[in-house]
Amino acid sequence: MARPFKCRQIEFSPQTTYFKPAGIPLRELEEVVITLDEVETLRLAHLESLYQEQAAEKMNISRQTFGNILNTAYRKIADGIVNAKAIKIDGGVCQPKELSSEESHAKGIFMKVAVSSTGKELNSPIDTHFGRCAYFVIADTETMQTEVCENQSAKLSMGAGIEAARFVVSKGVNAVLTGVCGPKAEQVFQAADIQIIQGQGGTVLSAIERLKNGQVSSAPESSGVPAGAGGGRGMGGAGRGMGGGGRGACKRGN
Repeated sequence: MARPFKCRQIEFSPQTTYFKPAGIPLRELEEVVITLDEVETLRLAHLESLYQEQAAEKMNISRQTFGNILNTAYRKIADGIVNAKAIKIDGGVCQPKELSSEESHAKGIFMKVAVSSTGKELNSPIDTHFGRCAYFVIADTETMQTEVCENQSAKLSMGAGIEAARFVVSKGVNAVLTGVCGPKAEQVFQAADIQIIQGQGGTVLSAIERLKNGQVSSAPESSGVPAGAGGGRGMGGAGRGMGGGGRGACKRGN
């Protein structure tokens, strides 16, 4: 079974959500997406000067989870500064402090999810092999606004799963829905504290609806096939890649 989602409580509301290097046109910049809960860990650790145990308690998470989120935030900021990328604050498995978990879930404000897909639409079938899928449909579960990204790692001879995972992490998602995900790609998601939910089938939209209704679960790892999944394409290969910055060809939609 997939572990239950636990919203991170935050007291941070950004006044500015986009930062870019001076002198470089926006169209030429790659983006690094930092989530609200990642910014909150930075605020608590370095502006409030709290110990990790104290900060984790304020966010209603474990100290280990707090440390993982904080390390991810460090990496993203370093990537933005060293590689001259724009930094965008967006998304996060989080809720304002004053809302209960039930209210936050009802409002659907806590999830940005990536789904491996055979096509570019919400009604496209899920592509059951994560590393070799054709597209990633990234959706906000509150607004259902989507971003479609071509999986440029799919044609790699080796390491497709790892590079696809790194690209998805760079998009600032909180969860991934797919059929089968290899262990090395899983490690990438675990390091970024991103929920990976396997064994999914049907359409992209139906999988997201199951997630919102708390009806998702992962197929047993020993099964070798996704539970309830349709026919997939994948070769299960693995490979060399494009780096954590993520070079997916993306377009936004509704």
